[in-house]
Amino acid sequence: MSKKKRRNAAPQNGKTVAAQTEQLSVEAAQHSDPAEKKADGNDGEKTSAAVDYREIQKAWQEEHIRQIQAEREAEKKRAEEEEQKKRDAEEHERVTGLLEEANIRPEPLEMDVQISVGDLYRFNLYNTFHSSSGILALAGAAMVALVAFFTAGRIGTVYTVIYYICAAVFLLYYPLIGYLQARVQLERSMTLSHPLRYTFMDSGIDVLSNAVEEDNEEVLEWDDIQRAAETGSALYIYTGKTDGYILPKTAVSAKMPRIRKILRGGLPADALRLRGGRKGREADRERAESLKAEGN
Repeated sequence: MSKKKRRNAAPQNGKTVAAQTEQLSVEAAQHSDPAEKKADGNDGEKTSAAVDYREIQKAWQEEHIRQIQAEREAEKKRAEEEEQKKRDAEEHERVTGLLEEANIRPEPLEMDVQISVGDLYRFNLYNTFHSSSGILALAGAAMVALVAFFTAGRIGTVYTVIYYICAAVFLLYYPLIGYLQARVQLERSMTLSHPLRYTFMDSGIDVLSNAVEEDNEEVLEWDDIQRAAETGSALYIYTGKTDGYILPKTAVSAKMPRIRKILRGGLPADALRLRGGRKGREADRERAESLKAEGN
């Protein structure tokens, strides 16, 4: 009986082992499923995180590009605004300068001048005694007069009188000749016998004569004028050694300050012999010295 029990116990044990094996397999499967599921879940989470990172990176790049473009557009706009401000400032300065120049620039100085025989005579006399021949005549007259004075009483009276007559001839010859020439010149010249209109401008002097049917106009640029000399009675503007224009102070005395200013602005200082007070003469002298220094 014990043997039967043992033979019956063996299958039971085998069945039990099989059941236990199956149960263990089931349990292993049960235990293995959460791990696999967990691994699958981790892989999904990793894939989702990678997709989210790429999207975030792409969005960040797009936003960075938009910021760069916005900064470039803002910089371009600022540069355009600065350039426009610069152009506006230059235009404002140009217009302001034109307005100031229009307000400050004086109108051309115009005057009508009619000369007389006396004016032309003084002009000829001035030319004579500012030339070498006139200076020699004065020196000769002075020497003859001195000889007559120091020899008076030592020589005959006739000789003394002759000396004085010679001195008078030296002194009176040129003035007398100059007066006669002035009369003849004024009578024969249609231009001098009619008024001349002078227009002083920054570029020169315009001289208009209406002595003939058609206006006779001469434009004197500053290079055409050799010098300007002022005396107590007139202003002489020379276009040659002894040729020039006469402006009597009886006609232009009120405008002389402005005429001097225009001449000083157009002619070099060494070509001016103007009065205009001590300051004006000092200014002319300083200009002449500076020009001489620049030339050296």
